[in-house]
Formats: sequence, C-alpha cells, structure tokens
Amino acid sequence: MNKKVIFSLLIITLFVIAGCNQGDKGGTVSTPFLGGSTGVFIEFIKGNPPEQVYDGGSFDFDVLASLRNDGEYDISKGDIKISLYGIRPEDFGSILQDLTDLNPPENLIGKSRDSEGSVIEGIPVYVKFPPNDGDHLNYAGKLVGDRKDFTIRANVCYRYQTKAMAQYCVLKNLIDDAREDSICDPRQSKTIYSSGAPVQVGNFLQSVAGQDSIRIRFDVLHSGNGNVFEYGDSDSPAATCPRDPSSRRSNENRVFVTVDPGLGSVTCSGLQGNSGFVRLANGKRTVICTITLSPDRTDFEKELKITLDYNYEDDKDTRFLVLS
Repeated sequence: MNKKVIFSLLIITLFVIAGCNQGDKGGTVSTPFLGGSTGVFIEFIKGNPPEQVYDGGSFDFDVLASLRNDGEYDISKGDIKISLYGIRPEDFGSILQDLTDLNPPENLIGKSRDSEGSVIEGIPVYVKFPPNDGDHLNYAGKLVGDRKDFTIRANVCYRYQTKAMAQYCVLKNLIDDAREDSICDPRQSKTIYSSGAPVQVGNFLQSVAGQDSIRIRFDVLHSGNGNVFEYGDSDSPAATCPRDPSSRRSNENRVFVTVDPGLGSVTCSGLQGNSGFVRLANGKRTVICTITLSPDRTDFEKELKITLDYNYEDDKDTRFLVLS
C-alpha cells in the first residue's frame, strides 16, 4: 500500500480514537444540574384572546394561558397562582374571583435528565379565564367610538427553590500553603453549580481562616426578569407576591439561604447560624461563612450544599381590540 495512504489512514485513526476518548469524558453527565435562569415561562395561546372581539354581548371568548416550568424545581399546583389584569371583570361579564389567584389544574414539573443524559422538558399546563367550562368573557357594553384597545396581563406568583453545589478543600494542615502534590488547594475560587432557576449562586471562593477553620464566600444573584419576594411566615405564605406598595417594599428581594457544609459547624454573616433571610441589592448579595472543622482530620474534598427559597413573580402581556 502507498506510504502516503498508510500515513493518512493512521492520522484519521488517531483522530477517531481522540474523539472517542473525549466522548467517554464528555458523554457522561459532568455537571449536577441543567442550569439556566428561567423558572415559569408564560405564554398566551394564539386566538385566546382573539385579536379582535365585538361589543354589545355578541362575541364570547376565553383567555388561555400556558405555564411551563423551565427550571429544575417541581411546583405543586397549590404553590402557584395566576391572575389576569388589565380588564374590569364586570365589563366582560365575569367576576373578580374568576380572574384572580387561580391555581393551575396540575403540578408544574421542572425539566430533568433521563438515564441516558437527555433533557426532559417541562410539560405545559393550561389555565382558562374564566375557569368554568360553560363561562366565557363577553363585552356587553356599547363603545362610544368604533374601537377600544385593551392590554391584558397574566401575572404569575409561585414558590421556587434553587439548589447549588461546590467542592471545598480540607487539609490536615490548613495554615501551611498547599504543596504542589496536595490533593486540593484551600485558597482559591471553586466552580459552583446552580440548578435552573431565576435566582442563582455564583462566585464561590474559599480561603483559610485558621488552623481548624475555612472561610467561604459566594454571591446570591437574581438572574431572571421577574421579581423576588420573601416566603414562609404567616404573613407571607407560599405563592404570595404582595401588590400594595408597603407590603411589596418590605417583602421584595428577600431570599432564604441555607448553607450545609456536610461537616463541622458553620456561621454565616447576616444569617442565624447557617440559615436565614438576606436582602438583595441591585440583584446581588454576598454571603461569607466560616466552617469550623474537627482537628482530627485528613486531606479531602467535601461537597458544600446551598439552598435558596423564595417567591417569584413574573408576567406576560398581550393586546386585543373590541370593535363596535
């Protein structure tokens, strides 16, 4: 066989082997979460509402909203509610209770991976306004002119959770600089992974605080387009996003943070020990924690878990015309 042909085949074979080796490394799931900065995606179904309807009680129509969970936290149908704003219910033959604080008919399951590593997307859940099958919206009045333009808004409030994970370094001797042959470095930034959600954890950094203590630092980051609110106490239960200005100001941008180092004891700035509420400023809050370790230890890496709990509000607008 021609030497050039043999050499070419050898090169191709090497590339194939290299590709297979990369596939072995990258083919398995290398990150614990799918990631992303979206929670619930809201969409109006085309034709619901129609682009134009008619006055005088001659045209029945519905508003149909689709809710899809694009994050990785499953939402119970009791922990999410949707309201329709922008029209006076009585003007459209309805009542306030049929257009506000409706729960979807099913739970909103988040996206996930199957055993083969493929992504399973969340399934859309549909909410009809008004909710009863035999009820419809209908503009019964008469317009003064020949048309009127309406903007309607689907406002969604739901409880959500973010999970994050990073590896931190523990050495028997934390004071001495890590040697080149040490299993890990206790003085450097670490990769942190966050589950798909509108509030994320990032910028994880580890340092040495003492012979038997480690300091960690991370940021809580609002990455979505909606609004963050506190949840969890009697005045602010799950799926409550205040609308009055006073309650809104006191509850907005508050996230409940829980830090679990898996060993030792931990105290965090602004928290009660390892958990508590923090308030985001300009979409960010830095948390600093000190982990106190047992002196009886060896060198290893340990998983740190961070959980964020909050209520989240988002909305979607559409327009339609009423014609005479």
